[in-house]
Amino acid sequence: MRIAEIVVASLFIGIGLVCLQDAIRLGISAVGTNGPQAGFIIFWLGVLQLVMAAVIIFQGVRKKKTEESFFINRDAMMGAGYVALTSGLFCLMMQLLGTYLAIFIYSIVFTWWLGKCRWFSIIGLAVILTVAFYYGFEQGLMIPLPKSPWYVLGFPV
Repeated sequence: MRIAEIVVASLFIGIGLVCLQDAIRLGISAVGTNGPQAGFIIFWLGVLQLVMAAVIIFQGVRKKKTEESFFINRDAMMGAGYVALTSGLFCLMMQLLGTYLAIFIYSIVFTWWLGKCRWFSIIGLAVILTVAFYYGFEQGLMIPLPKSPWYVLGFPV
């Protein structure tokens, strides 16, 4: 498992470097004429990806060969599959329903199905995440996120 972790983290370093290169080409300043330049978010996501990949490589090199693998049993593998499934459905929902409605539905389904949380916590988290994304991107960074097809028809979703 050690070798696989190091190889995958190295691939993520390559992807992170491509992100940085493209972000620098687009401009990474936080202060542009209409808010941050096009590469600002991409640059910082690339930096974060490089740092996390370096941490994974460091941990992979230090890990002893006797340690257990990440997927200890079938249940752990199924948990990773559930996360992948819900993430794929989230991407589909973003195209069909728009970003904010997709975030709301995804956070409800994810915390109910996988988190087994109480309903008031689930609804509270869904509302807080949706509002935080709206104010963080649309109002704070002035980056419009994809809207639903109904937005064009006058619905505020």
